[in-house]
Amino acid sequence: MNKPLITIGITAYRENKYLAKSLNSVKNQTSNDWRAILVLDGGNDKKTFIIFDEFEHENFQKYACDQNLGAYGSRNKAIK
Repeated sequence: MNKPLITIGITAYRENKYLAKSLNSVKNQTSNDWRAILVLDGGNDKKTFIIFDEFEHENFQKYACDQNLGAYGSRNKAIK
């Protein structure tokens, strides 16, 4: 993969209704000049964790937080 032109940060906390659709939308781009960081905020429901755990793509990095960082903390984790 060449150096990505776009970096996408996705944070999730109890988002099982929307998470799979969001992840598939990113991975199905026609260009491959991107990377994405997925941060799973702590305290998630089981369905959200399963989606997170089973999703794989070479351009994605995944982080699961042990504790709930809140919206601000999980966005900062994605930016780092």
